[in-house]
Amino acid sequence: MHRYAGSCNPEQVHLLQDICNEVLKEMGKNDGLSLPCDMELLRDVIARRVMSQFYGEGFSTDRAVLAVLASLGVDRTARSAES
Repeated sequence: MHRYAGSCNPEQVHLLQDICNEVLKEMGKNDGLSLPCDMELLRDVIARRVMSQFYGEGFSTDRAVLAVLASLGVDRTARSAES
């Protein structure tokens, strides 16, 4: 997959949207986390963090989701281990 800063093809945009949606879904599952009232701001923050993962070395969808969640203080791996 070719990745150039500042540009994405339609498939890449769809992938990035899926990652953002996965992050929001995981945040909603976390009982101890209170989501901010300003969802537009939260989505902007998530999108920027996803994009920084996308243009980084060694990009993968799963790592991007985990990294963005961790940057927001959500540990998905600990919650998954409890299940």
